[in-house]
Amino acid sequence: METTGLIVLAGLFFLFSVFSKRLARTAITGPMLFVTAGLLLGPVGLDVVAADISDVTVQMLFELTLALVLFTDATEVSLRTLREEVPLAGRLLGIGMPLTMVLGGGVATVMFTDLSFWEGMLVGVILAPTDAALGQAVVSNRRVPERIRQALNVESGLNDGLALPIFALVLAIAQAEYTAGSGTIVKMVVDLGAAIAIGGAVGAFAGWLMRYASEHGWVGRTWRSIAPAAIALLCFGLADFTGASGFLAAFVGGVLFGFFTRKALPDIVVFSDGAAHLLTMLSFFVFGAMILAPRLGDLTWSVAVYAVASLTLIRLVPVAISMLGSNLEWESVVYLGWFGPRGLASIVFASIVFLEADLPGTELIILLMAATVGLSVYLHGATAWHGSNAYSDWAQRMGDEMEDMTEGGEVEHKVRRSRLGF
Repeated sequence: METTGLIVLAGLFFLFSVFSKRLARTAITGPMLFVTAGLLLGPVGLDVVAADISDVTVQMLFELTLALVLFTDATEVSLRTLREEVPLAGRLLGIGMPLTMVLGGGVATVMFTDLSFWEGMLVGVILAPTDAALGQAVVSNRRVPERIRQALNVESGLNDGLALPIFALVLAIAQAEYTAGSGTIVKMVVDLGAAIAIGGAVGAFAGWLMRYASEHGWVGRTWRSIAPAAIALLCFGLADFTGASGFLAAFVGGVLFGFFTRKALPDIVVFSDGAAHLLTMLSFFVFGAMILAPRLGDLTWSVAVYAVASLTLIRLVPVAISMLGSNLEWESVVYLGWFGPRGLASIVFASIVFLEADLPGTELIILLMAATVGLSVYLHGATAWHGSNAYSDWAQRMGDEMEDMTEGGEVEHKVRRSRLGF
């Protein structure tokens, strides 16, 4: 990146931080601003930023950002959270997400005959995880019924980690089609086990040690807040060094780290949340400049149609099916279905395919991801604040008429995702 680009980017970060709380109540979101800045400064615009998805630095940024996000989100996972959220978030994660993967993969396979069946399934898996950072008002607007906010919040916080093993499996099968062997799949299973073991051991030991050190006055507040970010990167790095999934290790490590520190040190991941938020915005800038911008000229009507379908029917139908028997009004089902934006996880998964897999359909997979995420950034960002308010107005009217409204149920425990708020 040239000095001019660095100056503009630093200035953008500063201005956004100054007006972030004000912008949170408008149709302008952080991802929209940073993707747009990337488009303007990238090769299609001023050509200040010159790199692409194959650049090692770009890949490292994406990977470390997702690892940190996975770790910090996972620290909030607890049996209490899961028990409380099963009625809605459990449906979204256990029924809605798998159906979204299958439907998205099936539609991709039918629409794009150049993709093999498993390459099409890979598209469906890549574009299934949601990212609440694209429309933070959806989960931060306190007027939205708490059960609905929490369902989307928990889904966004956990689906990245839950999608990882499925992504690894489908990628391994897709690769095996062209390597004529099952060794890739066997290796994937071994690597997943290694990632779980490494993440679990590091997270548990680090969590216990940090709690013990804090109780005995060995660590100050500043370094205590920095430690989780270091542990997240340690989990990722150790697993990646052995050839295992660094992302899965970071997620599992976060679960165990949170188990040992959540009650004794409730604010320990505040710094990590802030760092994750900063890196997430930077990742969207890089996405706009180095992935989306160079591929704008490759967009076709079929790619655009798939991107629209991915954000609408491919998401809405599985969500509607998952909510059968939940007693939610159809307005709430539509709200849950529409606000499933695609973001960081999709970008990282696709970049892994680009760098680590030798598939004939790689370029088309990247293009479909870029089009879908790019469209999601603007559509979900522009509708988040006004959509959440419109839904809240409806919920308030219904609440006045119905005493036992399902959407009105409260959830005491909250999943902290400060990287979304201001």
